[in-house]
Amino acid sequence: MFRWISHNKLGSIVIILILISFSRTPLLGQGMSRSHGIGFRLGLWKMARSSSLIKVTSSSVEVGGFGPWIYFFSRFHNEWSFEFQLGAVGSVISDKGSDDLSTIVVDDEDITAIIPFLFGLRYDFLSLRNPSAFEPYLSFGIGPYWITSVSGMSSEEVVDSGLKPGGYVGGGLNIALLSRFALNFDLKYHLVDFEIAKDFSGFQFGMGVSFMWGQKREIIQIKEIKMIVKDIYPAYYQFYNYYPLAIVTIRNLRKNPVEVNIRSNVKYFSERPRDSGFIRIAGKETKDIPITAIFGPRIRRVAYRESTVLDLTIEARAGGKVIKEFSSPIIVHHPNSWNGEMDKLVFFVTSDDEQLLNLSRRMVSEMNLGSEFNMRSFSIAKHIFDELGKMGLRYHSDPNIPFYKDDLVQYAHETLNLKSGDCDDLVVLYASLLESVGINTAFVEVRDSQKELAHLYLMFNTSVSPIQGHL
Repeated sequence: MFRWISHNKLGSIVIILILISFSRTPLLGQGMSRSHGIGFRLGLWKMARSSSLIKVTSSSVEVGGFGPWIYFFSRFHNEWSFEFQLGAVGSVISDKGSDDLSTIVVDDEDITAIIPFLFGLRYDFLSLRNPSAFEPYLSFGIGPYWITSVSGMSSEEVVDSGLKPGGYVGGGLNIALLSRFALNFDLKYHLVDFEIAKDFSGFQFGMGVSFMWGQKREIIQIKEIKMIVKDIYPAYYQFYNYYPLAIVTIRNLRKNPVEVNIRSNVKYFSERPRDSGFIRIAGKETKDIPITAIFGPRIRRVAYRESTVLDLTIEARAGGKVIKEFSSPIIVHHPNSWNGEMDKLVFFVTSDDEQLLNLSRRMVSEMNLGSEFNMRSFSIAKHIFDELGKMGLRYHSDPNIPFYKDDLVQYAHETLNLKSGDCDDLVVLYASLLESVGINTAFVEVRDSQKELAHLYLMFNTSVSPIQGHL
């Protein structure tokens, strides 16, 4: 006589597998199953009426129940899934009329076939906390059990068939070997007629494989991508290297921390992609992550206003890795475009331009600065202003561009070459020359409150104290 795997041993095996799931084994599946799956299991059913699962003696054969199962699951929430299971279980209890193994005469035989149709729910209780490929779960459900029994001698067989209500409760473990393939171990207790002591009630252990498809389980949620800058002005490219183009709001759906890195790239114009670096987000926390880009001088060589996109690649890791990609349209304006914000006009000041440095130095070298050192800055500024007048610079309005409200600002070298410009062009030229000789400047905007008119002036540091203002 021998026994093969009692139900106590089966329970121990499943418990051990669930404990293993707490390890942080970095298998490829990474604990993030797909949203749908279908599987096949071979089940071993220890029924209440059987003394053991499988027992063979010289006078009897007893098989407590075994057979194939097919199951389907579909996730409707991060941790909850619907499941359907269909099985075919056979049980045999046979007594032989002789102890002589060479002579087998069956005195009594009991054969049972059970076909369960079960509907239930599955709860993946470590789904968002477990970084490994092990996915333990709990399950429960109800459904009809179609039971057919044949008992007695071959000449006096009694057949009994019918549907019996019942249910099950248990748990199991998926081991995700690949993104779409997993091993499955399952332990359930079936309550036929909802009675524990019923003949066909008992533990069932199954093992098999499952194939999955659909969306992976989410570990983060992108709540919002708020664009801060939808218009890129090439003159401000250094400003955009530090100022956020967008704010990405991310919620951690797990109970444990995750790390998130966001890679940004403005198509055709970024010098290279920029990474935010992995940012830690605590369990269930929502965090805003600012997005910047890397621009270089080449963005100022764009020939005309054109559309592009800000590409974002969001990578979250928590044992496993999830990558999401988003794009948002952006307009890159003409290199001379200015949106009218006074603090941005300074980006057009090019005091280190070689042409301007040579010009301002030549102008200052021709001066007779006199003996009053405290008037030096004022005298230089006055002389440069006079020299610009002698160069024949004239006021010239910007062209009208239909449906385009931004102003166009010439760089200092462009104004020198054209010998004309409007108020902002001439002020930028003058500021660039003064800054090139070490005189600090500031822009002043004057608006007519009754009209849509504005004008630009330039202030500069004369280095003269207020007491000597009369000079």
